[in-house]
Amino acid sequence: MRGTKRSGSARRGSLSHSSYRSTAADVAKIAMIDIDAEMGRRGVKSRMLIQVHDELIFEVARGELEEMTGLVREYMPKAMELAVPLEVEVKTGPTWGDME
Repeated sequence: MRGTKRSGSARRGSLSHSSYRSTAADVAKIAMIDIDAEMGRRGVKSRMLIQVHDELIFEVARGELEEMTGLVREYMPKAMELAVPLEVEVKTGPTWGDME
């Protein structure tokens, strides 16, 4: 960042957003470990590909979409105890860019 000054309130807002992103990423990392373990126990053919910020991206094998959706919806909210409920949004599509 070159020649830019931030006011105190902008700095505080930035820290708040940073804290949120950090917590969301931590939840995703814990969920990733738990989901991976459960995928192994179930012997699914689907694969977890990557974590991007607070998102987990999967390649879902034919016939496993319902099972994987349920698995993600079950394990993401359990990853960390929070003061508010964690909403899980699942999107599907043939490619990451086409997800709905």
